[in-house]
Amino acid sequence: MLDIRLRKQLGDFTLDVAFTAESGLTALFGPSGAGKTLIAQMIAGLLPPDEGHVRIGERLLFDSEKKINIPVQRRNIGFVFQEHRLFPHYTVRGNLDYGKGRPRKAGRIPFQRVVDILGIGDLLGRKPASLSGGERQRVAIGRAVLSNPGMLIMDEPLSSLDEGRKSEILPLIEELKSEFNITTLYISHSIGEITRLADTLLLLDKGEMKATGQTADIFSRLYLMPYAGGPEAGTLVEATVADYDRSHHMLILDTPGGGRLYLIGDEKEVGTPMRLRIRASDVAISLKKPAGLSILNRFKGEVADNCAGAPGMEELLLDVGFPLAARITRKSFEEMGLRKGTPVWALVKAVTISRS
Repeated sequence: MLDIRLRKQLGDFTLDVAFTAESGLTALFGPSGAGKTLIAQMIAGLLPPDEGHVRIGERLLFDSEKKINIPVQRRNIGFVFQEHRLFPHYTVRGNLDYGKGRPRKAGRIPFQRVVDILGIGDLLGRKPASLSGGERQRVAIGRAVLSNPGMLIMDEPLSSLDEGRKSEILPLIEELKSEFNITTLYISHSIGEITRLADTLLLLDKGEMKATGQTADIFSRLYLMPYAGGPEAGTLVEATVADYDRSHHMLILDTPGGGRLYLIGDEKEVGTPMRLRIRASDVAISLKKPAGLSILNRFKGEVADNCAGAPGMEELLLDVGFPLAARITRKSFEEMGLRKGTPVWALVKAVTISRS
């Protein structure tokens, strides 16, 4: 468990945050300049807070009142930076071996298993200069994991990579998370990375914590949409594979409300859980039961809440058996006479749903 309280004044910028989070992956999300990296540096011991405390599990690493400040090398925190920061004169194996730390309570993380998950077995004899950007970052992640950390901090680890390399590494981070259960703070301004990985979400803006909580819950709060992705804001849906239509390359999923959801994708075993992201701007609304449409995902429900969005826009939270955010024009909102309790049908094109 993380128990963090930090305050730091740097010129005109004030960072003042407090949060707790259970074990698992906690994501810190916010725009550039919000103070995300500053928080990471203070937790790791690279920069002292003006006041506050840092507790990871049973270990108190910093407390301004008690005059406790454990040195960075004794905090047992693995750090993955935006840049790989590998030792250029070491081979990949040498870099990985350099990171080996003391065994955790759960035991030492096995070298070969990390190598297998990250797919870097063929790279062990090579030097960093001969690796691609994605390969270098895989090695950097492996080195941090093999330090057997009590906590792992990943500060924008994929920001320097193109979308292709990101799509390769994200599932690997996900597998490492599942395999070794290391308490992790993941920093990003990418909504796609956050929705795929995070158990707990922290929203930061201008040095202030706007919200903390379970990721799906944060994304279902309308008033947080400006901080939770803005144009990319939407809903997280935890669904389960119910069937597969091979002739149409289509997954058929059960939603929390009991409805069916259709999604293009490769076949998965029945019962497999899937986390989906539906952007609010991809949700259409009808007052009548839809017919003669190409849209397969149709959910009957009602308007649960609404608030004004950007100029000319209205944000809605629909109850369709699960919370579903929608963004429509203010003109449509008024002409349809929508208000809390209005029965509606929500429509979502299968090709717009992101698989987190």
